Amino acid sequence: EELIEEGFVNEVISKLQNLRKSSGFEVMDRISVALDGNDKIADIVKKNADAISTKVLADTIEYGTRYENGEEMNINGEKVTITVKKN
Repeated sequence: EELIEEGFVNEVISKLQNLRKSSGFEVMDRISVALDGNDKIADIVKKNADAISTKVLADTIEYGTRYENGEEMNINGEKVTITVKKN
């Protein structure tokens, strides 16, 4: 179970890093993250919010909301909409 959760966390981090890059953010830009549409992913992110925030330089992670330019992603078979904005 721990290894499965770790896989989800690593995939979320990877997706967020790619989203940062495709959004044109600089490497050191601080961001806010919004997740919507998947309770399982939200629960995993909540449990691992500190580690994820540190890796992607997120000041906040919000659940059940979206910013502009949302993107539906597939994270290990789970669909979730993830959006980011620069702080």
